[in-house]
Amino acid sequence: MREGNMHYNTLNLPSHQPNLNVNETLQTRDHNFGLKVTEELGLLSPLCLENKISDITLHQENSSAVFITPPDKSMLLCFNEPQQTIALFESHAHGNNGGLIAACKYSNIQNFVLYLKDMCSRY
Repeated sequence: MREGNMHYNTLNLPSHQPNLNVNETLQTRDHNFGLKVTEELGLLSPLCLENKISDITLHQENSSAVFITPPDKSMLLCFNEPQQTIALFESHAHGNNGGLIAACKYSNIQNFVLYLKDMCSRY
């Protein structure tokens, strides 16, 4: 979180600026970390999320997705094509254990989405 706060403080924002979406965040930086936003989606049902994650796994490359859910969760999904795994990182460190909170094989996406749905419903 401290590193995230330091990065947030480097954004060229007026003090009254509300929270930014991913594209807006990248546009405010002098350096975009080599990221390229290929798609931005709105609200998704669990079935749509499962289909989207399945679609991402069909690409023959490593990729990632930012998953933001109200009121305050932001997560990063990292897709490792050679290992056929998805890793889920949350935006805070969970004590000193790091932000990795789940991982699964591509073959287990249905259960992974059930876990995500449960994570998103926690307050």
